Amino acid sequence: MYAKLEEDHGLARRAIKIYERATEAVEPEERFTMFNIYIQRIADLHGVTHTRAAYEQAIERLPEKHARQMCLRFADLERKLGEVDRARAVYAYAAQMCDPRTEPEFWKIWKEFELAHGNEDTLREMLRIKRSVQATYNTKVSFMASHLAATKEQNENPMQAVESAITAEETSTNKRPLIVFKSAGVVSQVGTDGDSSGRVTSRTPSRNPEAIDIDLPMEDEDEGIEGVETVQDEEKILEDDEDGSKPRLRIEKQPVPSAVFGSLKDDNDD
Repeated sequence: MYAKLEEDHGLARRAIKIYERATEAVEPEERFTMFNIYIQRIADLHGVTHTRAAYEQAIERLPEKHARQMCLRFADLERKLGEVDRARAVYAYAAQMCDPRTEPEFWKIWKEFELAHGNEDTLREMLRIKRSVQATYNTKVSFMASHLAATKEQNENPMQAVESAITAEETSTNKRPLIVFKSAGVVSQVGTDGDSSGRVTSRTPSRNPEAIDIDLPMEDEDEGIEGVETVQDEEKILEDDEDGSKPRLRIEKQPVPSAVFGSLKDDNDD
């Protein structure tokens, strides 16, 4: 309404500025309609030759779907104005946004343009650009497909990867028995004793059934026992004697064999 007021009661240049600002202020889904109004008002107020700048702004700022339409309209305008080279440049620029598999209409229009206004070289150049664009889109599609497949597989199989790792670890543990050395010299292996739980069990050394167990008393032990008994008897006799309950023990002298003294004994001592 403000732009219309400027058109009716103000300057056309100010009205065009208002329309240009409106293309930036509106919502993205309404921008294509606003650019159409903007271009139409420029053509009405200043002529179609002044719409080139508006077309360039629209192609740069609109999404590809609407930018393709603006390119076709811009190229058609240049063709009507007799600017064949300008129109061809617009087609070449729009070609990068048009996949030959999904936008065959664009390539059909460009081919008709080259057949009508071009020559063999320009037609060959158009076909070369078409092959190049198709190869580029094929590469993008292949990359996106592989990326999506890898992402999907990674998102679907995190638990499977963990389970596989656990299974592999258990398998390797079962195949490699753990050897434990005991102090008694017995070697015990996991899973080899018939234990289903796989725990390490200790075993006592088995005795040889052919071995003979003979317990013989030692001479030193017997002598020690007799000596202890003799000392205890003597102490008991002495205690009884001190109390006066029993008579003193009578000690008799026994002759010592001369062989005990050997050469130390004198001949006179008999």
